[in-house]
Amino acid sequence: MRADVILPAAGSSVRMKLPIAKQFQEICGHPILAYTIDCFHRLPWIRNIVVVVEASQVDHTRCLVDKYKFDRVIICTGGSTRHRSICCGVQALQDVCQSSDVVLIHDGARPFVPEHTIMEVASAAVVNKAAGVTRPLVSTVIRGDAHGTLVESLDRLIYQNSEMPQAFQYSVIAEAYSKCTDYDFDYGTECLLLALKFADCPAQLVQGTDDLWKVTYQKDLYAMESIVKEKFSRLCIINTCRRGSTFVSELEKNISGWPFKLASTEESLANTLIVLVDSWSHTPQNSPDLESIASSIADKCGGVAPDTRISLVPIVLIVFVPAECDHTLISVTGGNQTDHQAVKDDVVSHMRKEEDLNKKQNDHGCSRDETRTGCSTSGGNSTSSPSTISSSGVESCLFEKEKRMKFPSSSACTESLETNGGGGDFTGKNVVCSESSGANSVPTRVHKVRSMDTQRHDACAYVLASLKSLLENSSAERPFIVAGIMTEDHQEFPDKLRDLVWHRASYLDGQLLDWT
Repeated sequence: MRADVILPAAGSSVRMKLPIAKQFQEICGHPILAYTIDCFHRLPWIRNIVVVVEASQVDHTRCLVDKYKFDRVIICTGGSTRHRSICCGVQALQDVCQSSDVVLIHDGARPFVPEHTIMEVASAAVVNKAAGVTRPLVSTVIRGDAHGTLVESLDRLIYQNSEMPQAFQYSVIAEAYSKCTDYDFDYGTECLLLALKFADCPAQLVQGTDDLWKVTYQKDLYAMESIVKEKFSRLCIINTCRRGSTFVSELEKNISGWPFKLASTEESLANTLIVLVDSWSHTPQNSPDLESIASSIADKCGGVAPDTRISLVPIVLIVFVPAECDHTLISVTGGNQTDHQAVKDDVVSHMRKEEDLNKKQNDHGCSRDETRTGCSTSGGNSTSSPSTISSSGVESCLFEKEKRMKFPSSSACTESLETNGGGGDFTGKNVVCSESSGANSVPTRVHKVRSMDTQRHDACAYVLASLKSLLENSSAERPFIVAGIMTEDHQEFPDKLRDLVWHRASYLDGQLLDWT
């Protein structure tokens, strides 16, 4: 079967109350009219699609058609009313249609129409010469008089809503419009009624689905956005983690309940990728293979289906999965190896300072923040003897995640720091390591002690920037939204991630979000 389509799209969208006609409003980066054309253009048995627009919109529509490479579209100028515009579309097909050819009439602002509905109504027109889609009435329809008084109420079991698309053999719809009066052209809205009235052709009614609604008001734009995201999103998880198995399993369990379609292993394409990567690595052997990860992302990212011209911009969210057990919590950079004793000494110093702050808080009745800013009579500088710290306490601070100490990061690497007899009371932000202990120790190299948060952020930022660069190089013609997320919150994280996927905001590109 072969069929042609007429899409009247010359309306001024008075009820929308926006400066741009509704059919050209963009939803998720695409005009509404493009969604509608695509519903028919993807079907190989559709021959021509006549888009009827206002004279001032012809050039803009031609640019739209060229952008999406709709190669079976004919653009023509419409009239002042819906019926006049459809009549212009019928006349545009007179040289390509024979009398028995099927012509489908739809609306430019009805962006969702299933393929099976199009096929069903077109097949009914082949047999009955005219056919239309209907839906049950939802609200009761009543009629009042000139004084606003109720006259009658229609039975919802008898009457139905007339929807689109409608289908006619070309000879039927051409005859109906050739016999129309000016009153029909100016005030009529129902093509099926014209076929019955002027061509004596009763239409076959076909039951439609509930997604055949028309974008009419501003609120419909938001409804359409939700439908587009749910309809076109294909979500896939790429797990590259070597650890954090509990976090990953909990996340996958939550994602299965999201309002997105998950791309199965058989599907080659997805436009929403959640890539799980270890937070950061402490040895070269554990570092992620970024080229391999980028290759997996590029191979999986794509449109919804190869036969559609409408697709969402792929969004790639790099989730840096927290380790469930990190034994190396503090590393010292600047030399060839980590000086663990220096780090332990610094932990001792830090714990002593914390205990001094607690003591001042108890003595003066002020908060820890006030103590740090000098609430005490001594100006905030402790002169009390340092407390005795057990080695087991140090090990606890070093190797237990829930008790790790966060050191202030520093960019002032020029500050020198000297040791007194090999002691570990650090007063600056650099660590001096010596060849020998004792009063005559000689400083050999200076290490910058960095906080865990700073280390992790820098490592994650490096991975994100590297993957983004690799993706851009691998697919220069196709844009990606690439963002990173650092997190440790197992409970709220899935909901926050779902909202991020839902919004698909372009401003996220290149951003590293810290949700720790």
